[in-house]
Amino acid sequence: MPIDKLQPQFLNLDDDERLISRVEMSDAQNVRTSVDAAGNALVLRNSLGNFSRSEDANIQNGSMPAGTNICVGTCASERLGYIYWFVYNSNTDHTILRYDNTTKKAYIVYQDDLLLFNAGTRVTANVIENNNDDVLLYFTDGVNSPKKINATVAEQSFSGTGGYPTAFRTGTVDVRSLYVTAAKAPPLTPPVITFVNNPDVGQTDIFEKNFQFAYQYVYRDGEESALSPYTQLGVSISQLKDGFINNGQRNFFNQVNLELESSQGDVVKIKVYARKGDLTTSTFYLIDEIDNNFNGQAGTQSISFSDDQAFIPLSTDVQDKVYDNVPQLADSQAIANGRLFYGGYTDGYPNVNLDQSKVLPNYNVKSPIFNVAITQLPGFSGSSTSTSKRFQLDFSSLPENITEDSKVLVNFVFDWGKIRLTNNLGSPDNYRWVNSNATNIERISGLRWRDSNPFGADVGAFTTGYLNGPPTIEFTARKGTNDSTQSSIPLARVRDGIKLISSGVQVEEIIDISLGANQSQLSRNTVISTVIQQITKNYPFFVQPQDGQAGFSTVTTSGNTASTEKIAFRGQGFARIKQTGSSTNGTLREMQIKIEKLTLQVDKMVQGTKPCEVLNPEADISRFDFIEETNSEGVNNRILGIQGNNIPTSPNYQTVPNGRGEFPNLDDQGIDRTGIVNCVGANIRSGSNFLVGNTDANGSKCFKSGSKHQLGIVLYDDRGRPGGVQKLPTVEIDHTNNRSTENSLDGFADVVMRINATAPDWASYYAPVYVGQGSIINKVQYGIGGAYLATNYDGLQGGFGANAQIFLSLRTLQGKSNSYKEAYGALTEYKYSQGDRLRIVRYSNDLKATFEFNVTGIESFDSDVNKNPILDRSSSFALNNTTGDFLSIEPNESAIGFRPEDILEETSFWDDDCIVEIFRENNAFETDVYFELGRVLPISAGTYGTAHTSTTPAVLVSSDGAGGLLYHTNTKIFKGDELKLTSDNAKTLSVGNVTRSTLDAYSAYTYQFFVTANTNIVADANTQGFTVSNPEAVIQLDQGDSYYRLRTLYVAPAAQNSDVASNAVSAYTQNSIVDFIEDPSVSDFFVSNFTSKGRPFAYQPEARTIKRRGSVTYSDPFIVDTRVLGLSSFNLSLQNFFDYNYEYGSIKSLISYDEIMYIIQERRAGVIPVSRNIVEFGDGNSAITASKNVVGPIQYYPGNYGCNNNPESVSVWRDQVFFADVKSGKVLMISQKSGISVLSDLNVDSFFKNNFFSLEESATNRQIIAGVDYDNREFIISADSVNTVVITISDNVTGTPVTGTGAGRVTGGKIITDSIFSDTSTYSWDSDPREYQKDQDKFQDSGAGLLIIDTLTSLQSIFLATEFAPTQIRTASTDTTIALNTAIPIVMTTSAQAAFSYGTYNQLTEEITLDNSTYLSTTTLGAEVETLGDFTIGYDCYQPRWNNKYTYRPERLQSLSDQLYTFKSGRIYEHAEFFGTTAVPRCTYYGKFTGTPPTYSGGARGDAIIEAVSNFNPSMVKAYEALSLEGNDRWSCTLSNSTQNATIPTTGVASTEVWEEKEGFYYAPVPRNSSVLATGDLSSVDGTSQVFSIGTIASSSTGSTLTFKNLINNNPFPIGSTTALYKVNGSNLSPLNTFATAIATNKTLTLNASATVSANDIIVTIANSAIEGDVIRDYYMKIRLANSSTSVVELYAINAVYSKSPLANQLGQ
Repeated sequence: MPIDKLQPQFLNLDDDERLISRVEMSDAQNVRTSVDAAGNALVLRNSLGNFSRSEDANIQNGSMPAGTNICVGTCASERLGYIYWFVYNSNTDHTILRYDNTTKKAYIVYQDDLLLFNAGTRVTANVIENNNDDVLLYFTDGVNSPKKINATVAEQSFSGTGGYPTAFRTGTVDVRSLYVTAAKAPPLTPPVITFVNNPDVGQTDIFEKNFQFAYQYVYRDGEESALSPYTQLGVSISQLKDGFINNGQRNFFNQVNLELESSQGDVVKIKVYARKGDLTTSTFYLIDEIDNNFNGQAGTQSISFSDDQAFIPLSTDVQDKVYDNVPQLADSQAIANGRLFYGGYTDGYPNVNLDQSKVLPNYNVKSPIFNVAITQLPGFSGSSTSTSKRFQLDFSSLPENITEDSKVLVNFVFDWGKIRLTNNLGSPDNYRWVNSNATNIERISGLRWRDSNPFGADVGAFTTGYLNGPPTIEFTARKGTNDSTQSSIPLARVRDGIKLISSGVQVEEIIDISLGANQSQLSRNTVISTVIQQITKNYPFFVQPQDGQAGFSTVTTSGNTASTEKIAFRGQGFARIKQTGSSTNGTLREMQIKIEKLTLQVDKMVQGTKPCEVLNPEADISRFDFIEETNSEGVNNRILGIQGNNIPTSPNYQTVPNGRGEFPNLDDQGIDRTGIVNCVGANIRSGSNFLVGNTDANGSKCFKSGSKHQLGIVLYDDRGRPGGVQKLPTVEIDHTNNRSTENSLDGFADVVMRINATAPDWASYYAPVYVGQGSIINKVQYGIGGAYLATNYDGLQGGFGANAQIFLSLRTLQGKSNSYKEAYGALTEYKYSQGDRLRIVRYSNDLKATFEFNVTGIESFDSDVNKNPILDRSSSFALNNTTGDFLSIEPNESAIGFRPEDILEETSFWDDDCIVEIFRENNAFETDVYFELGRVLPISAGTYGTAHTSTTPAVLVSSDGAGGLLYHTNTKIFKGDELKLTSDNAKTLSVGNVTRSTLDAYSAYTYQFFVTANTNIVADANTQGFTVSNPEAVIQLDQGDSYYRLRTLYVAPAAQNSDVASNAVSAYTQNSIVDFIEDPSVSDFFVSNFTSKGRPFAYQPEARTIKRRGSVTYSDPFIVDTRVLGLSSFNLSLQNFFDYNYEYGSIKSLISYDEIMYIIQERRAGVIPVSRNIVEFGDGNSAITASKNVVGPIQYYPGNYGCNNNPESVSVWRDQVFFADVKSGKVLMISQKSGISVLSDLNVDSFFKNNFFSLEESATNRQIIAGVDYDNREFIISADSVNTVVITISDNVTGTPVTGTGAGRVTGGKIITDSIFSDTSTYSWDSDPREYQKDQDKFQDSGAGLLIIDTLTSLQSIFLATEFAPTQIRTASTDTTIALNTAIPIVMTTSAQAAFSYGTYNQLTEEITLDNSTYLSTTTLGAEVETLGDFTIGYDCYQPRWNNKYTYRPERLQSLSDQLYTFKSGRIYEHAEFFGTTAVPRCTYYGKFTGTPPTYSGGARGDAIIEAVSNFNPSMVKAYEALSLEGNDRWSCTLSNSTQNATIPTTGVASTEVWEEKEGFYYAPVPRNSSVLATGDLSSVDGTSQVFSIGTIASSSTGSTLTFKNLINNNPFPIGSTTALYKVNGSNLSPLNTFATAIATNKTLTLNASATVSANDIIVTIANSAIEGDVIRDYYMKIRLANSSTSVVELYAINAVYSKSPLANQLGQ
């Protein structure tokens, strides 16, 4: 007979039975074709069972937590032989475990609620080793922040064998989370700077440098964080007083101390950086590296810095990285080419509402300055002798006692006016010399000469600097001709004296007043004495001839011979200021100025009317010295070494001591031989003469006055990731000359931020930010050197404007040898820019003006008459004054006192100590780039940190003596504070400007403040208690765009056109005003135009949290053999991202393989190169080439196939990537070699479509678990069953019952569903449709959660308010647990919102509990119905076929070392043949071995099943006779075709066993059709052989006998319990529910039970089909084998013996 030989190997679930091949199976379970190397390949075997490797006894350092445990992710290291798995626990004891394949032991790595797993979590993880051989786990789940943990160290901590500090396990949530995160937090606060003097360091050069500092954390595993916020610009108090301190004081601060915040996390080192110079572009340098206090405790550490060595620069990439942009969430993760990649990630934060916040300008008092008045005494001006050059210093404004170190600044100019020098040697109107006599000194008076030994042989010569004697003038008679005849004349007398004008004497002294170590104060008299002592000295000056002929004098030659020569003189020397008179005590001190020594020489000479050329005017023989009267105090710095005991005693010389010997005063006749100084127009011009306390002189950072300023705040999360800039309202600072409405406080301005808002949950810190420059750019503030109009019309032709144009001299500032810049080395200067404007700051005695002028340019005028419109050549002084740099401005006719006509009328204020500011508008003011200011404050529970240290100030309210009140306190309060009297809240104060207390009477108080409103508060002798009633977050900032500091401001005296004297004084003497100015530089004397610009941030008006579905971001590389681990460094400044096609949904999986990375989005899959390019060729092939780009463009595979929301379905084997597309009903594979393949099309398409479509329709959030069995080279994919339930809402308000069908696990009357966080999808005040007159008791819960019951089949999620999002739960709480909400109130309704009910949602268990406690509605759940069965099915990775199904349903699968592991209830199970030497039961899953010898228990067994189809010649109807099995065991067998079935059991008992073993084969006959009849009416039967007709009923009856019309005793029909009686009922057979037991008579049948029949009913009996049934015959026979053995069972082939049916139609075959 023919045999159909079947060799089943793989599945075909799609084709009709007639099309299934002999090697295919129509079903299979727990069997697979063997691939072992023991000679049994390609033989079907029952599957391996598994056993637990993580029973508590096998977990070496703990046990599985109590509660429900679910494995939610795995990863493995083949090199190490480790598997790590991640376990959700219903009690929040979420756990990470390790399995060691070598020791076969399990270990707890980490256990903590902050893992925030839930039952639906899908963890993607990667394993790497660092350079310490520690294992690092990186993992993400798309719901919580990406995490990283050092598994090695963490496991040590749980094992008690070392590891992290105890804070790792017992610290607060915030501390513990520092150890378990991929986003390594940088220092979140800037260092704190302190300038100190360290006597052990010595002098350093940090004074002329401004530094900013930052630091970063170096973590244990090698991560280097982003830099901290930068400090404020390091500015010492000495730097702000530069120009008013001596060198010792400049270098006093020789060290900077920095205080750093140590980390409580796994930070091992702290790197500290500094930068100097242009702070917006300069490089940070590594200045120190210190150990972190690695103890899990908060604290600070300090370092010192002196800039005394070379430092290593920080890379630009690190410096430019403002923060590590590790995503907040990421759907996918991979490590490729040494970098960590995230895909489908979330970043960014939304803007916050600061509409109720504001920025207020706060004005400070100008530091008190105690003026010292200078008054000319009678006879000072006019024609007088030199003895009248007296003036008075008035110190009466100084306080009686000085209580702090201070400075006295003395600044004035003495002007002699027109000078005539004479002496007493003859006529008092002349100036004369006497004949030289080497042995006498009688002529030593007034004019003196140079002699090698003027006192004779017995008097020692001068050791330095001899006096110059009567000059001899050498000259040529005709200047400018060819006559070069030389002549000489010795001078003896100058008739009418020597007529000169002077440059004046500039007195400028900065005098330090120090209290000393043991003194708390100094008396005023002590201070005055110190000042007098300091200014008593010589001061330089020079002289020139008076203007024109007035400067010439007739001279007499030696021997008193008259001469026709006229000579004008010039020279230079010293004048001495000293105290005189009796006023040596008290506050009024009389001072006198005299010429100490003046060396003169010929300036011009005429003979008759013709000019002469003086030869060698600088030679000693041509020069002579003049000394005015001396007295006992006088000191001549040019005369040294005249010892008193060497001066002759005869003749009668009279001498006076000079401190260094004796000075001759009277000749031997006792006649006064001193010189006489006559002058007309002498005057003294006082500058700033004052005392100021050192603290008052300190200066400050500030915001430029007269300018608008734009500030904001930036919020950061706990990892330093910022949101965008949150703009605050623009603040405008009134100019110092326009603050009448601000208490006339003309000191510096700071600002007060008042933040009136609640911070978002994600924010942990915030920092004020500033655009860096106000609306005004301050170019310079300085004094004017004179105002001029264009009077030189020749110069106007050179192209300089109209007559009315005003030219302001800048020679006080720049361009002249005595200018501020040139004389003092200041860097301050002015350069013109179009749009510059000029503003009057002050004039006269600190008068204010608000006038402004347009600046048209800066002109550098020289002496070219054709180009200089203001040139005055009337004298060299005038020439000096009208050349140099001039500011040209347009007149402002409203500026009275500053108009052109005021200049013409000599009533201009330009020359009256006028200080101006040159500025321009800042065109970049509206920038969107802001900078940190070195301040960071915490946010706690939505509350912004504040500068308020107390909100209960004690205030002293006192009378100001003029009808007003003064307010003082020692508590720092802020402008805008509202104070309520604690004892009476109806009495209030509204705080205005707050400044430091400067009044002596209130020195016990730190602050003085002003009020904008006072409600019933009166003066009180005692302090009164107040409470700040509006404690908004407050920050006071002075880190603006300017510095408020002292500057010496030169102003020149007015110079009248063509007036020599006024021009002389104006040209060479400058009055100085020392006053506070605003300037963008710290100092005038070193480059310091820097402000506190920290890290930059942008204003983003559309800022929001963005799910970058189609983007990939990547880290810096991890470079082996270096200490730096770059996998947490996500540097956005390097554009570390690549955007792919967003229309394909989120990137749910990233898989790295060699030099490529597969990207699987929700609806598409592709491949990208990593550090390579993919080059395509014309033949369709491609190649990979090197590239500098980290990633390249994507090549998408054909077809819109992705993994949807099932990344857990993605599995990898070599270069093959498998995944399920539930929406398409497909399982797919992609590989570099073969592209994309639809695996489910390989004879299982209908299976997956049915399961996936049902799955998609009823449970979109359910998981598709998949993995690869490396040993069997099988891709395994699995899913749990899905149940649905009908939800019915009976709304008692609407009266309308509404039903909705939901899908999901339902247990104990609770709905199980995922959650989606969306404020817009939950109800709020303006969106809730409920009727609140009826539902008021539930209204407060409107925004908590919303469940749309009729969308559960498609959405399967509940909407929750974002406040419940797990990533936002972590706060600064000290709690050691994260309290997920277990009872969130929710509303349930339908899409049509026709009815409403209530419940609560548990985030831990994802369960909804119904709330039927209200009368408003009742909610019921229908019966739970399984709408989709579970499955596990395997695909052969070597051959394109599906192998079989399995009965186990794993939570996850993982292979290691060719061994398959699956996970159930959070435990790991090994699929293996043996446990040691004990065989593991086959087809038995999730049991365990215990005891010795080991015994297996607890597993669930599933049969091995093989279903094959015999269909040889499918068109032939075949009658099957027998079966044989080629294998090692009998199998239970079920046979079936389209209408029949039969069973071949296996009993294992010889007496009843059907299968007969012969020569290794098992044989059995094919039974007859044994179809089981259905209950109830039969419409058809499988065969006719078992149906027997008995006859027709004679009459109706009920009973246990039937009587027929016909004879029945001759009919062959069976009786007994294996039969059943039916009556024919039309086309059906209706059961009588009984059977025949005997034939009673020839027409009577006895029954086993009563039956009711009617006359003429036709009765039939159906017999046992196994005995009486038809032969199994059809086009095919389906053979289903089952084996329950737990030992190894093999099957090679099935043989079906058949015969051809004689009725079959086989034509054409």
